[in-house]
Amino acid sequence: MSKALKYLTNARPEAMEAYFSFVRSNGERLEPKTRALISIITKVANQTETGLRQYALKAVTDGVTGDEILDAIMMAFPALGLSKIVWAVDVLLECGVLEAQLSNDEDDSREKWHDICAVNERAGVEVLECEGRHVFVVMEAGNWRVFDASCPHHGTNLAYCAIQGMTVECPLHGWRFDLRNGRCIRFGTQNLHALKTRVDGTRVSAFW
Repeated sequence: MSKALKYLTNARPEAMEAYFSFVRSNGERLEPKTRALISIITKVANQTETGLRQYALKAVTDGVTGDEILDAIMMAFPALGLSKIVWAVDVLLECGVLEAQLSNDEDDSREKWHDICAVNERAGVEVLECEGRHVFVVMEAGNWRVFDASCPHHGTNLAYCAIQGMTVECPLHGWRFDLRNGRCIRFGTQNLHALKTRVDGTRVSAFW
């Protein structure tokens, strides 16, 4: 629940309770998956990015697939229009609900070094985007490491998750990772994908 919604609930409890009761009563006859998809479409219609991320990630946790979410959005094309659908797909790709579809010619033969950032003396973690890929850039004790920001479980984009100290936690199933070495330290058994890293003069590069 957003801060604004919490404020309204406290400031106008009777009005907000009537609203929530109205919403609940009108969804009683719908299956949970159907309610989830309708909620997602309303967020796309209003282009509320935070709400779309929240509802889409919850829907996936409850068993809705990315393809089902995309089907629902495309079925609402007459009401949403192309621009809102493109906006929604961008958001869903970034948060890992949808997986990027690569063409046949985009394979490992095109791997190369990518310039990531400038060398600095500040230790810690940075979340950066390079050519459409989010990465964690870690500098500790003079050593640089770069990890893919996708959760190895279901591919959720962790770039938008809060970093606590040197750890990050996936919102879908609670997998937690130590960003100093990429190891999964809670629930899961797979580590973050470490990218080959090099420091050339004043620049940090990663290979993929």
